[in-house]
Formats: sequence, C-alpha cells, structure tokens
Amino acid sequence: MVDRVEYVRELSFKRAVKRTRKSKSQILEYLRSRVEEEYVGDEIRHEETVLKLLNLIPSDYPYQTCILEFLTHEIGGYYDPRKEEMVFPETQSTSGVERSIVYHELTHALQDQHFGLETFLRRDKENDDKTLARQALIEGEAMWVMTQIAAEDFPLDTRTNQTQEPFSISKKCELPPRVLQGFLFPYTEGLKFVISRFQDGGWETISRHFERELPLSTEQILHPDEWGQKKNAPIGIPSNQISKLSPWLSTNVLGEFGFAQILGGQAARGWGGDRFWLIQKENGKAVFLDLSVWDNQAEAQEFVKEWEKSGKGPFIHERNMVLLAIGMSKADLKKYQGIFNGLNLGNR
Repeated sequence: MVDRVEYVRELSFKRAVKRTRKSKSQILEYLRSRVEEEYVGDEIRHEETVLKLLNLIPSDYPYQTCILEFLTHEIGGYYDPRKEEMVFPETQSTSGVERSIVYHELTHALQDQHFGLETFLRRDKENDDKTLARQALIEGEAMWVMTQIAAEDFPLDTRTNQTQEPFSISKKCELPPRVLQGFLFPYTEGLKFVISRFQDGGWETISRHFERELPLSTEQILHPDEWGQKKNAPIGIPSNQISKLSPWLSTNVLGEFGFAQILGGQAARGWGGDRFWLIQKENGKAVFLDLSVWDNQAEAQEFVKEWEKSGKGPFIHERNMVLLAIGMSKADLKKYQGIFNGLNLGNR
C-alpha cells in the first residue's frame, strides 16, 4: 500500500509509518485531549454561543458533547503527527472502504514527513477561517490520492457496494446541516481545490502550496480558478479594533464560507476580509458584532441587501465596509460606529 501512495503522489516515504489499533474509548480520550488543547477555558463555550446567535445550531443543542460523540462514531482512522503513527479502530474490517482509509492516512504520513503536519494542523485561535483553509489543503490532497487509487482498485460498479456501518449516534446529537457542512468542507471543497490546482501544475504546484503558498482563507479554497488573479491575502482586521469601545469575550473570522452558511453562497461572493467579536452586555446577554470588508462598494451593497432581507439584525454600511450585529438594536450598534475610525481598508 505504501508503494501505491508513493507512486500516485510522486513522493517517497523517508521512514516506515507505524500502525496501531485502539478502542472506541481510547479514541474518544484522544479526541477529548485535542479539543481541550485547542480550546482553552471558555473558548468552546463562546464558539457555541456564536453558532447559536447565528442560528447555525438550535438554542438547546449540547454542542461540545455532540461534537465529540459525532467524531468518535465517524472516525475511520487518523494520523497522529506527534507520535508519527496511524491509528485505526479495533473493530475496523478489511473491506475496500477501510483500505481506502489506510491510503488516506498514509498520505497524511507522507505529508508529515515532507512538510511537517503539526504546524499546519495547529488552530489559529483568532482566525478559524484560515485554519479551515489549511485543513482543506491537507485533506483535499489525501482525498485526491485516495480517490485515484480507489478508482483503480475498485471499479465503479463494485465501489458503490462498499459502505461503512451507519453511525450509531444518538438522536439528540445529530449534527445540524450547516455544522455538518463545516466538518465536510476540508474534504469536499478541499478535494475540488486540489484537483483544480493539480490540473494547473501537477504535484509540484501542490507541494508549493505546502512549502510557501499556503491558502489563507476559505475564499481561496472555494475559487481555485481565481488563484492567479486573486491569490493576495485577505484583508486583515485587527482584533483590538474595538478595544476602546468595548471589552469582548472572543474574536474570530467568519470568512466567505462562514457568510455563505448564514446567507448563501451568492451573498458571500466578493468577501475581502472580516472579523467578529462576541460581546457580553451589562445584562449578561451575549451579542455578535462583525466588521467586514468587500472587494468593492458594489459587492458590499449586494451583501447588505441580503443581510437586510434576512432580518437577522441591524447594520451600518460605509464605502466597502459593513458593520453588523445580532442581539442589539440599531441605536446600540451606532455606539460602535467609531470602529470605522482610522480604517482605510480600500479595495483589493
């Protein structure tokens, strides 16, 4: 199997890759430890609050519990770059589906040996959009290698009969559709991105993305055909832009994919950068505030039209910038209008 991955990816392993099997409880413990490492203190609770304010998950959805339950049941294998080993469930069979997973994880091991995966996998705590874009490159390449080998090993008429056991996930933890889209994004959109870039310059181009041209936003993943004309970095908005106006609980970036989940893909077209803040009001309630910049004033106006139609909350539109909120009145939002002061983000 190693030689198949080497042949398709046109890279050689530098050392043997360890394999091990673990129980469901051991895999759950590994996932829990990674979540606790990536989300310190109240960070995951703040993420849950944002998702609920955006109406991406129901108000009574037990987010952290269900994410771990979903991952534990969904995972067919994973590569641990710290231990440099592939891990598979004890109950895994040797069907075609499981062999495909081995090819996928072997590709991750190959990535690690040549490019160092740990750095790429580390979450940017104030820019999940950038983190998601990196994940899309990593998973997209592994999907592309796996798909090419599977196409040779299992003709279409036999591959359609290779299915995994259904997830035995509890009904309360069924993932809301848009959360599921977020989990699938690195695999589905990442695969499209890698295929497009591969067609543009082969594996040399893919390696260059790892070495010096990392995608920096989901916008770049969603529009790989525009890489040549629009590969410049998204416009960054400082996290301390509202420091003089209000303290905040957390800050992050929605990105084009995030806005597409809220309003649809067409409304998010023309995204140039954004930053949001989760703010706690004096009455204890949390509110959502986002400052976005668009490629030009026309794109900003199109976005504003869709936001206004959604009825989610007030907004203020200046040039190619939009300040919007959920959980506060238009009068309260105007108190934050000073956020525009000193900003000259311009067009890309």
